[in-house]
Amino acid sequence: MSVPIETATQQAVTRLITAMQTNLGTAITAVKDAGLVLPSPIDGAYYWLPRGVDAGGFSPGHEVYVMVYEDGQSRSVGAGGHRAGGPTYHNAESSLRLAVHLEALLAPQDALPLNGKTTFWVDLEALRADRYSGALLKTLYQYGAGAGVIHTMDLVSAKADVTEVEKTRRVAVKTVWSITQDVQVPQNNQ
Repeated sequence: MSVPIETATQQAVTRLITAMQTNLGTAITAVKDAGLVLPSPIDGAYYWLPRGVDAGGFSPGHEVYVMVYEDGQSRSVGAGGHRAGGPTYHNAESSLRLAVHLEALLAPQDALPLNGKTTFWVDLEALRADRYSGALLKTLYQYGAGAGVIHTMDLVSAKADVTEVEKTRRVAVKTVWSITQDVQVPQNNQ
């Protein structure tokens, strides 16, 4: 099934956000160690940032939130395909790069016994970043593609850091995906 080129990006973003709203909380709970504070994003904490909006300056005020935005070159469309929908359109494969960025504020947490030893604040921050990264990757790999909207998803890069923004410690997980879609492209009838 192909999607119209003019709505393909928004359909891909909607697919990813829906997959995360439905499954990310469960994935976070599944990777959470006993006693580790690892809250999930609420349903209203998923955002699409249109081209031109600076993701670095975006802060919606949620404890945990996810942003989806275009990364780098927006879209490329392969030539060819067969006629579909009459003489004015043909099907083609299109590639798109989307970034999925999760941020979580880090409330201080007491030391936690893990693997037979006491784990302190700095190590817990790194552990939280690792767990959020794993849950996000699992969710997108398992549920991102499909529904006739996203044909394939390939991970381009993934990075999990603990940062400090305005004296607030936070986990930042950024993943970049190369997405392919089957799209309907207008014929060049000149």
